[in-house]
Amino acid sequence: MKLSNIILNKTIDQNGNSVLPKRAIKIKPEFFKKMYTYKKGTDSINKGALIDRCANLWLKHLSNNLDVNISELYLDRTTLKYVDTDNRVVSEISESELSEIDIEQVAASRGIAKISVPGLIDGFSPAIAINMNEKGDEFAWGNNVHICSNLTILRAENIQSTYRKAKGVNGGHKKPKIEDILTYFEQFMKETKRNFDKEIKQIEEWKNKQISRQDFHQFLGKQYSKIQVVNHYRIKRKIKELEDKYLPINGLQLSKIAIEADKPSYKEYKWNGEKTSIWNLINYGTEVIKFQNGSDSTTILQANNNWVKLVNEFDFQTS
Repeated sequence: MKLSNIILNKTIDQNGNSVLPKRAIKIKPEFFKKMYTYKKGTDSINKGALIDRCANLWLKHLSNNLDVNISELYLDRTTLKYVDTDNRVVSEISESELSEIDIEQVAASRGIAKISVPGLIDGFSPAIAINMNEKGDEFAWGNNVHICSNLTILRAENIQSTYRKAKGVNGGHKKPKIEDILTYFEQFMKETKRNFDKEIKQIEEWKNKQISRQDFHQFLGKQYSKIQVVNHYRIKRKIKELEDKYLPINGLQLSKIAIEADKPSYKEYKWNGEKTSIWNLINYGTEVIKFQNGSDSTTILQANNNWVKLVNEFDFQTS
């Protein structure tokens, strides 16, 4: 099976030729397990097996009328390599080879898979995203929004990775192992309905909170100002002098969010005259932060949560 045959988001140019995405390649998930994955130039475990394991673990804790769906899988095109199995060599893939290469000769070091449980409520699904990259593996529990396939991660504790230190039982900080992470997320799986209901309740609250266009512009202005100040101190190498130097998003992301808010990609998030909701504002950001819209796949899950937290904690004059 050729790689070009399993890519779901390719387009056709005016000459009838297939045009592959520049970065985020969406493939049929069932074919991922036939590919290699690599880490720092060497073969690694097959991450398709990891995705299946997570899906099967979740399925075990669901009621009979619910199922698990590996709904999306994106690979970072810039990390795809050619695998010479005879000589055990991993090398670059040329543009011409991308369309002709067999999937069993492809290795990837970065990808994002989304596992969801549809059927609980129209428009939303609880989901677990797996971010696979050369550093390790990162997992996040969130809410998949069907109309735009956005993942909203409402809480920082819903993200666990093998390459970021987390607080342990005894108070110390260490990098969790895969087994630790799956045990942690199994608690979410066991209480899928309750956790999902909590998140839907929060979303409904955000939908009912309206902000004005003036408030939105004030929000943007404060973020731009902070970004400029922090970047100035970094350039001057005086960043330690700043008490608040944490930036949830960067200037480029914020500019794209402003453009998205001006003309939302989906009619459901259009402004009602001079008003929009907190939930709409969150979706302006999560739309921009999606991997398929240009974000770095290695930081996307944390960036998603950073944005949700930033909007939720801002002091809007809501009505």
